[in-house]
Amino acid sequence: MDVSKNSHAVAVAESGRDGEVRSLGEIGSDAASVRRLVRKLEGRHTRLRFCDEAGSTGYGLTRQIEALGHDCAVIAPSLIPRRRGERVKTNRRDAVKLARLFRAGELTEIWTPDETHEAIRDLVRARATAVKDRTRKRQEIRAFLLRNGRVYSGKKAWGTKYFKWLHDLSFASRAQIAVLHEMIIAETQ
Repeated sequence: MDVSKNSHAVAVAESGRDGEVRSLGEIGSDAASVRRLVRKLEGRHTRLRFCDEAGSTGYGLTRQIEALGHDCAVIAPSLIPRRRGERVKTNRRDAVKLARLFRAGELTEIWTPDETHEAIRDLVRARATAVKDRTRKRQEIRAFLLRNGRVYSGKKAWGTKYFKWLHDLSFASRAQIAVLHEMIIAETQ
C-alpha cells in the first residue's frame, strides 16, 4: 500500500515468481475502507501479507491490519531501491513497485513502535520544535533591539531583570513599541 492522508493506493502481488502484480486502485484512508479491503482480499487469498511506507501518517494503518489478524511490514522509504532516472512517481506505480519488491524480499522492514513509544516520540518532537521556536523568537527580539541601539548590560538575559528592562524600554515610535510587545508575547507563549 502506498499511503497518503486522504487515500491509499493498493496493489497485489500473487505468490510465486511468475505471479501477477496488479493495482487494485485506491481506497479511502478511513478504518472502514481498510477493513472492507482486508475482508475482500481474505475471500480471494489464503495468506495475506501487507506492507506500507513509513511516513507522516504514523503507524495506525499497520496496527489496524495487525488487529485484523495479518502481518503488516513498515518499509523505510530511504531503503526502497530506485532505478536511475526513475522520476515519474504516482501512487499507483509506487504501490505496484512496493508489492513487487515486498514479494521478492528486497525491502527492509523497520521496527514499528507501539502507541506508547509513538506518543513519546511525538512529545519529544513537540518539545524540540518549541525550543527551536523560542530560540528563533529570542534571536528576533535581540536583533530588533540591536537595530534600535538597545543592548542589555546585565549578566543573564531572559530572566526577571531582563524582562523588567524590556518593559521599561522606550522608543521614539509607537510602532516600535508595538513590534517589541508582539515579539515578547510570541516568545513567552
